[in-house]
Amino acid sequence: MESDIEKPLEDFMTYLDALPPDRKGMMTVEYAAKLVECAAYEVAGEVCATTVSSLILCSAELSRLATRLSKQE
Repeated sequence: MESDIEKPLEDFMTYLDALPPDRKGMMTVEYAAKLVECAAYEVAGEVCATTVSSLILCSAELSRLATRLSKQE
């Protein structure tokens, strides 16, 4: 039996595979940034502030990487 996340993740990966090759890497990193940022806000209030801060910083770094990738393409 599939977990609750496997099917949506499989569908999302199929979506990513269909992106234009010259933008696929950058877009994948940008989506990762947005997912990590969303996770930070979802767990805020449930976990310590240090963990939320770490997630937000991780999201920001991923977003910066996506920007760099977009300039290289």
